[in-house]
Amino acid sequence: MEWLKDFSNNYANAVTAFAAIGAFVLAWRTLAYLKREYLAKYRPYVVPLVTAVPVQMDAGDTKFHVVIQPVNVGPHPCNIKVSEIRLRIGDESFPGSDQHDWVLIGTNGLGFNFDGGFITQVGIQHIREARYSQNRVELTFTLGMRSMENKNESTKKFLYEIEVRGEFPTVVYRPDLIR
Repeated sequence: MEWLKDFSNNYANAVTAFAAIGAFVLAWRTLAYLKREYLAKYRPYVVPLVTAVPVQMDAGDTKFHVVIQPVNVGPHPCNIKVSEIRLRIGDESFPGSDQHDWVLIGTNGLGFNFDGGFITQVGIQHIREARYSQNRVELTFTLGMRSMENKNESTKKFLYEIEVRGEFPTVVYRPDLIR
C-alpha cells in the first residue's frame, strides 16, 4: 500500500503544478491581449488627400499644382513622413521634394501640405493628343506613420491617377497600379 500513498502525493503535486502553469499562461495571454489593444488604440490613422489646384500664370496660362495633404483621422496625434514623391506625366518622370524629418500632425484636420509637382499645359496637351505611350498623370509617394511613443511605425506606398482630359483635373486613388 505504500506505492498507493506515494502515487497519491505525487498526483496531487502534478495537478497543482499543471493548475499553476495554466494560471500563468492565462495571465500572460491576458497581458498580451491588453498590450495589443493599448497599442492599437494609439496606432496612427492617416489618409492622404491629393488635390490638383489651378494656378494662373502671367501669360494667362494655367498650371495645376499637385498637393499632398495627409489627414489624421485617428483620435491621437502622430508623426508622419512623406518620401519618394514622383510625378509621372505620360512617359516623363519628375521627382518631388522629399521630406527627411518626421512632422507632428494633429487630430483636428490641421496638417501640412506637401508639394507633389506641377502639371503644365504642355503636358496636358500631349496627353490629350496621345503622344505618350502611357497617356496619364500619376503621383506616387510613400507615407511613413509613427505613433507618439514610437511603438507603432508603418509605411505605405500610394499611387494617385490625375485625369486631365476634362476641363478640371480629377484625382483618383489607384492601389491596383502600384508596382
